Amino acid sequence: VLVNNLLPGPTATARLEELKKKSPAFFESMAEETALGRIADPKEIARVAVFLCSAANSYVTGTDVLADGGFTKALR
Repeated sequence: VLVNNLLPGPTATARLEELKKKSPAFFESMAEETALGRIADPKEIARVAVFLCSAANSYVTGTDVLADGGFTKALR
């Protein structure tokens, strides 16, 4: 049995689109805080999840997988 945690960073979901409308400056600052300088497309997060659930992942277990564009390291 393989057990892992997928830890996504800021992702372009409906909720973040609402936030972007209400506070464009905050949304932009969130994007700028990632090492890649942008918000993730949901498909980018999905590809990591698909890998973790696929036969290609036969040896990754017991870990947290960050898919956050470097957001975590950017936190102060």
